[in-house]
Amino acid sequence: MTNENPKITPSSNRGVMTSSPKTLSACVDWFTCTFFSAQKWQELCGIMQLKTGQFVESEKGLNGYRKSARWDHIEIYYEPHADTMGMSLNMSGQGCRQFESTFEENQWSWSDFFEYVLGYDTQITRLDLALDDFKGYFTLKQIENKIKTGCVASIFRTARNFEEHLLEDGSTNGQTIYFGKSDVMIRFYDKYKERINKGYALKEDITFWQRTEIQLRHERANKAIETIVRRPDELGEFIKGVLNRYLDFKIKGNDKIKSRWETARWWKRFIGKVEKVYLTQDVADKTILRTKNWIDSQVSGSVATLYEAFNDDNLFLEYLLKTGKAKMTDQQKELAKGFKSDLNQQLMVKGEMLDSLNQVLTKGNQVFGDDSMNISPIDYIDMVEIESEMLVSNQLRDLDEQKRMLQKQFDEQLATQKHLETLISRYGELPNMPIDNHTKLNGTFQQYDKETGELLF
Repeated sequence: MTNENPKITPSSNRGVMTSSPKTLSACVDWFTCTFFSAQKWQELCGIMQLKTGQFVESEKGLNGYRKSARWDHIEIYYEPHADTMGMSLNMSGQGCRQFESTFEENQWSWSDFFEYVLGYDTQITRLDLALDDFKGYFTLKQIENKIKTGCVASIFRTARNFEEHLLEDGSTNGQTIYFGKSDVMIRFYDKYKERINKGYALKEDITFWQRTEIQLRHERANKAIETIVRRPDELGEFIKGVLNRYLDFKIKGNDKIKSRWETARWWKRFIGKVEKVYLTQDVADKTILRTKNWIDSQVSGSVATLYEAFNDDNLFLEYLLKTGKAKMTDQQKELAKGFKSDLNQQLMVKGEMLDSLNQVLTKGNQVFGDDSMNISPIDYIDMVEIESEMLVSNQLRDLDEQKRMLQKQFDEQLATQKHLETLISRYGELPNMPIDNHTKLNGTFQQYDKETGELLF
């Protein structure tokens, strides 16, 4: 009989940083919408409170649109082949996180944005809501077992299970289980393993992260958005209703009608928590790489412009770094500290930087105006190897320095103890006073009368 309440063994600590999110949280993880009444793509930027200057226009479109405007993972498609197509806005999961990064500055939220969306002539073609489980209410293997033993009561007729294995030892490198194909699709997958495999560092206390995604289209997507806008406290109830309608994992029974079988305890607990969730913008994989990507997309062009305007004067870069360090928060300092201690993360991010640099040079862009930057790809590999050796050397040097400081402190404490023992043997027991009152003052040791405690000299 399958254990309905498995213990989740914590995985190795891979990450950095701040407090963990709630054991169960919800977020928007995909949004695609057609705006029929918009005349210019800049109107969509206004709806989202985004600056049009952040977007790059392209003659390349998609799905019947001739042109596009993109800000990294936020895409607007316009100039359709048919006037009835309007304009299309598409935000992938990364695009949603990117959009959320503007909320604090703009005093904005998903609810505010969706309220604007509902006020336009629109058609929501896709909305993904993700439930992130950081506790371990169930495992993918439990779901797989229920499928294989015929213990799933569902409107769906089939399920699909995709699993990747490492040939070296046969271990699972990732697994995703799908239910549904049309207007409603439900996915379960190991988000923790996906993030680690892609080189992301997670917050230090996250050892389990499993995602349940609900993909909604058309009318069902509209219903979800109306709930987020008008009854945000009922979002969990809405998601619970979708899950209950389409899936129920059972304990095998004798009744011919499967829906009458008892529901698995782990699924009951999970569903019970779902009805209490709210939308969150907490980022579990807040990393140096994510910060670097933000710099790439929003800051680097402006910095380069100013640097060139100052005739490549390094004073500008020094000003930027010094003033920036003075503004660092404790969380940012902790983020940097965690990254410095992770050699693999450093090599991965620096490798990405070198690859990007090599692409720029290969395309012949004279960004740097310096022949010394004409480095071949093989030289980059050598540079990464040198970086690795230097990092290890620096870490060893830091350990030696820490050892030397600890030895020095120990020697000083030992010398102080010996002096005290000498004084006690010569003048008797010293009064119970703070050590600074009967140890070294101005380079000499003070002596006290053993009965009165008065200073002798």
